[in-house]
Formats: sequence, C-alpha cells, structure tokens
Amino acid sequence: MGKLFASCGSHQTAAQDIVAKWASILSDIFTRKVVHPPDEDLELLALGRLSGTGAEAIRAHATDCSACALRLAEARQFADDLFRLSGAGHLEARGENRISTKAAALLRILDPWCGATLGVRVLNVSRTGMCLLAPGVLESGAQIEVLFKDMVVLGEVRYCNRAGDKFKIGVWLRSVDHVKHL
Repeated sequence: MGKLFASCGSHQTAAQDIVAKWASILSDIFTRKVVHPPDEDLELLALGRLSGTGAEAIRAHATDCSACALRLAEARQFADDLFRLSGAGHLEARGENRISTKAAALLRILDPWCGATLGVRVLNVSRTGMCLLAPGVLESGAQIEVLFKDMVVLGEVRYCNRAGDKFKIGVWLRSVDHVKHL
C-alpha cells in the first residue's frame, strides 16, 4: 500500500509542476509589455519616408500584431488618398527637370533581399530621381539597383502606384556609377 500512495504522490507533484509551469508561461504572456510603433512612424512608412532598420522593425511588428497591421493599412490608405488628391501621384516636390525616356532597364531588389531581377522601363530621370514602370509592386523603402544604359544606379523606392496592369515606381537616387565597357 505504501508504494501505491508514494506513486500517487509523485504523479501529483509532477502534475503540480506542470500546472505551475503553464501558469508561469501564461503570466509572462499576459504581463509582457508590447511596444507598438507611434502613429507618426506608421505614417512616415506609408508615405515612403521611413526606411532602413526602423521600417524593417515596423513591418516585422505589423506581421505579428493585427492591431498595428490595421493601423499601417489605414496609414497606407490615407497616403494613397493624399497622393490622388495631390494630382501628382506622389508627394515628392519636383524641383528639377525630368528627362523623359522609355528605355529598358533591369532592376534588382537588394533590401529586403529576394534575388529577383525584373525587366522595367525608365519613364523619366532627373539629377536625384527616376520613375520606373514595373510589372510588380515594390514596397516603399526597398533598396534597389537599376542597370540602365551604361549606368548602375542605387536607389530607394519612394512610392509605388498602380498604373493599369503595371506599377509606377518613384526612386530616390543614392548613387550613379558609369560602367566602362571593355
């Protein structure tokens, strides 16, 4: 008989340990403080004015947090409405002349890295920016490389708007290097 009660006692202790462990886990889940991005940062991301680590952190958080995913979607909708109302299609002030073209180019997405190379059209170019026509959507803040004529252009996507079955992509130029042919 003593062995039976001893055996029951060890099972009872094991069950108490499991309950205590789960209570601790649940307590951690419910008491953990989650830091949500401020509205201003969501708006900057939606407008294409936030990039790098800050943008990546917000995107990652919005993937796991449905409330912030909704807030980001609302900020993007507001930015889209603002773009349409501005009549320009985007918020960049064009202080420079643009040179129109319809030249073919290749685009590689560097960050976030996906390894894809897309065939695009360069619609216009200025000293600090270019507008591309692409077959797919690119997220604001994406770092890209464009191979255009004899140039390698590094830039950041500032906006991406639907244009029929394609997308117009505004790019802020970070650097332009000329390639010398051998």
